[in-house]
Amino acid sequence: MTAIGERLESARGNMTQRQFACLLGVPLTSYTNWLMGPSSPKMEYIIQICTKLGVSADWLLGLPDRSGGAVVTGSSGVAIATGGGSATVSTPQPSCQTCPYKALAEALKKVQAM
Repeated sequence: MTAIGERLESARGNMTQRQFACLLGVPLTSYTNWLMGPSSPKMEYIIQICTKLGVSADWLLGLPDRSGGAVVTGSSGVAIATGGGSATVSTPQPSCQTCPYKALAEALKKVQAM
């Protein structure tokens, strides 16, 4: 199993693989390929996975934790944590009405002004 696969399986909890793939918005075959390694999720899915599960991309990819730094919460409920040159975006409930990149840019401006 791949590093991403191990982390996805630990985040899956008691959901079936089919339910979890549906939550992530991907076909079951894509999900099982990510687990076993014939393919890896594209960047757009990594962002979606991190947002929906509330995890960092560092954790998902098996990289060392580089957390620390400032946290800013915008009016849309988007939280930005910066530290070690990275940024994590999480939303309590993803909304198609809110562009996370716009919220990220606004929150990073606030952090830089601190």
